[in-house]
Amino acid sequence: MRAILLLLLFAALNTAGQSNLALSASVNGFPDTTTFGDSATITFYIKNYGPAVYSGKVYLHFGTSDTSGIQVNISDSVTASSLIPGDSVSVTIKETFSQARYKAGTNVVVIWPQPASGSASTLDTLFKNLYIIPSSIEEHGAVHFRLYPNPADDKILLIHEGNTAEYTVYDLSGHQWTVHSRNNELDISALPPGYYIIQVTRPLMKPFRKPFIKMYLNR
Repeated sequence: MRAILLLLLFAALNTAGQSNLALSASVNGFPDTTTFGDSATITFYIKNYGPAVYSGKVYLHFGTSDTSGIQVNISDSVTASSLIPGDSVSVTIKETFSQARYKAGTNVVVIWPQPASGSASTLDTLFKNLYIIPSSIEEHGAVHFRLYPNPADDKILLIHEGNTAEYTVYDLSGHQWTVHSRNNELDISALPPGYYIIQVTRPLMKPFRKPFIKMYLNR
């Protein structure tokens, strides 16, 4: 019995003296919304939440999660030299959002650090939501259509063939928003900041769509 108690005490002391590595909530460059083929340079921060100093290589795994499990897209690494408790080290990766790795719509991205040394453990993982605009609505049929400025804060000007058209605005959840237009100028001042799709409908012609961004109104 004494031997068992000593073994449990040793295990507890060893765990208490470990470094616990986790990703900080602060992330630079991670997009909320993107399109297939776009790239982003993303910086993550790995923080030592444990009581012990960590020295060694740390792997960063970046993948997507679905019902079948986690698909790892990128694994990168950084060497942490004497990472004291409370300090962080950064890892920067460049990710291209391809159809082979992501799906149209909402993706759950999972990022977690893995210490190369046995003297540290992974405390938790970081989850980020990424929305990829389906290719069917990116600029469907909009060969002779221009919209500017984009992004915009209060008004956008629409230039297309023909003078008569109806404009319908949707957000990415499919909700339709009421907007007012005059002389091909669309008033978007009442829209909350975010990503939208505008559909242009003309008589006897197939509707076409184009995305735009409503910015925060700074005045």
